[in-house]
Amino acid sequence: MHDTFLHGVSSRSRERSTAWTQGFIHYARLGMAAKAREKAVAKLRNGPYRFPAFWPEDIDWTPDMNWGGSGMVGLQEMLLQTHPPAPASLHGSTAGDKLRLDADGEKLRLLPAWPKQWDVDFRLHAPRQTVIQGRVRDGKLVSWTVTPEGRRRDVILMGPK
Repeated sequence: MHDTFLHGVSSRSRERSTAWTQGFIHYARLGMAAKAREKAVAKLRNGPYRFPAFWPEDIDWTPDMNWGGSGMVGLQEMLLQTHPPAPASLHGSTAGDKLRLDADGEKLRLLPAWPKQWDVDFRLHAPRQTVIQGRVRDGKLVSWTVTPEGRRRDVILMGPK
C-alpha cells in the first residue's frame, strides 16, 4: 500500500496541504508519523485573514472550510483508526491470506501515526457507541480509558507506549 500511495498518486496531489487535498489523511492511515506530522503543521497553519481558520481560496472559495475539515480528519486518523486493515498479503504474507473485516469498528487502532514529539489530550467517539480518551506526554501514553470497559480488549496500541 505504501508503494501504491507513494508511486501511484501524483506527487503534486500527495504533497499539497491546501483545500480538501487528502495526502495528509493517507500518510496518517499508512502510519507514516513523520510525514503526517509535517502535513498536519502545513495543513492547519493560520490563514491570511483576520480569523485564523479562514483559509484562502485554492480550489473552491474563501474561507475554505474544507481545508480545516480535512485537517481535522487527518489528526483523528493519527490518533485513532477504525477502518479495516490492509490484506496481510500486501505486507509480504502468503497470497492465501484474507482481509480481516472489521469495518464496523471492532478493532480500535490507537495512536497509529502520532508523533512522539507531540503531547495530546484526546476524547474521540468510535463505532459501536465507544468513547476512547487518553493523554500522551513526552512520547508516552500515560493514561487512557475506553467506554464501555468491555471494548478495551479491542484496542490495539500502535503508537507511544
